[in-house]
Amino acid sequence: MDISVAIQGQATPVSLNVSLTPEQLTQKIQTALANNELLELTSSEGSTLLIPISALGYVRIAKEEPRKVGFGL
Repeated sequence: MDISVAIQGQATPVSLNVSLTPEQLTQKIQTALANNELLELTSSEGSTLLIPISALGYVRIAKEEPRKVGFGL
């Protein structure tokens, strides 16, 4: 799933592809908010992004498009 993460003080959001469901990602963010922790996101390629929860601007979850198959693309 492709996501964009805005970090306060940064001009452009960070884009990541994570292997979490939208529900898992939401739960991870809610837990970090409740406990005032670092938000740790690991991309599908294995890189890790650590964000202080106080610096989190927003997380945008890209709509997943079903793959089109056939000649009518």
